[in-house]
Amino acid sequence: MPRKLIFFILLLLLTNSSIALTLDEAFELAKNGPEGIALQAVVKTDISYSLELNSKISSDNLLTSTEIKGLAQIKSLNLSGTVDLKNKNANARFNLPLELINYKALYKPDTDLLLSLRSRVTNLFFNILESDNQLEAKLLALEIAKEEYERSNLYFARGTISFKALSQSLEEKQRAENQLQQFINTYKDNQNELAYLLDLVGVQPLTDDYSLTFKLLDDLPLTEKEQSELDYPILAAQLELEQLKKLHFPQLSLEGTGSIGQTNKYYVGLSLRYLVLSSNQNALKRNAQAKLENAKLERNKKERNLIKEKNRLKNDYNNEVLALEAAKLRLKENEEFYELASKAYQDGLISDLDQKRAYLTLLQARANYKSTYHKCFKLKLAIEGVTLYQQGNLAITI
Repeated sequence: MPRKLIFFILLLLLTNSSIALTLDEAFELAKNGPEGIALQAVVKTDISYSLELNSKISSDNLLTSTEIKGLAQIKSLNLSGTVDLKNKNANARFNLPLELINYKALYKPDTDLLLSLRSRVTNLFFNILESDNQLEAKLLALEIAKEEYERSNLYFARGTISFKALSQSLEEKQRAENQLQQFINTYKDNQNELAYLLDLVGVQPLTDDYSLTFKLLDDLPLTEKEQSELDYPILAAQLELEQLKKLHFPQLSLEGTGSIGQTNKYYVGLSLRYLVLSSNQNALKRNAQAKLENAKLERNKKERNLIKEKNRLKNDYNNEVLALEAAKLRLKENEEFYELASKAYQDGLISDLDQKRAYLTLLQARANYKSTYHKCFKLKLAIEGVTLYQQGNLAITI
């Protein structure tokens, strides 16, 4: 066995003996990792502002004016101001629309910024756990293949097997070596990728207690969040139509101005605007009404597709729950078979190689059970909206 491979296996065994990381802890670390921080960098604010400096120079190179202008908006309140540095005066203005007709505020459902990141962490987490579970079986498979090749060499030397059988034995040994090397390369890549997402240095052991129980689902209805996301485009289109209709009512605003300089002046009052005539008002309302109808049709289409995807998710989950029960039974059978093989070996009825084969079958059944458990766990997380629903390599937003 190559030295690098031996070193990696020793490192793996030492790593798995230290304190291990759970999936929830991995989620928390990923949230504060490099990609988690970048995903959460979008800042929502109801405040906007700008500041600019304007200077004017005349043909005789004299500075005629220098002004600082500022604009700010806090929700519906608009503020503006100008400071003339040359003439030493300043003025400010505010405008606050007063709603004569109050509409219910429209809030867009929050987007889960970390959904795709948690999905990646979950896949890497369980891929690494599966590699942990498969490592002993991979090493034993290689050991068996080597022993079988050595035995085939002896049989060929005695003339009891053909050269073709010897060649096949060599191919099996080399295949086991290649599979182990590929397995370790993939394992290391997954560990490095997860370490990057969690902002960790070096290899970190993972753990799961395999204590969850999974029950079959009869139905998987739409959640309140999913209903809100479906309804939002319709509510937005309705609000746009209502805003156009509102233009036929007087638009009242509270306004104020103030200036400081050679003379100080202040003013606060009401401003009334009324749309008397607009050539495209009817066209705008027709477009808004059409947009509302299209939003309703699109909502129904999205709801049907979403129900289909949730049914697929439910069916995939139920199938894996049944597969987990079958894997549990197979594991129990292989445990009993290995106990029988161990007793037979002690009684001298089977060879050491036969016992190893029985143990390999047990290890594979154990790894298969845990792999099926992982699939159930991942589908459960998708049902709860913690991660994306994945069909093969395709991630689907539910």
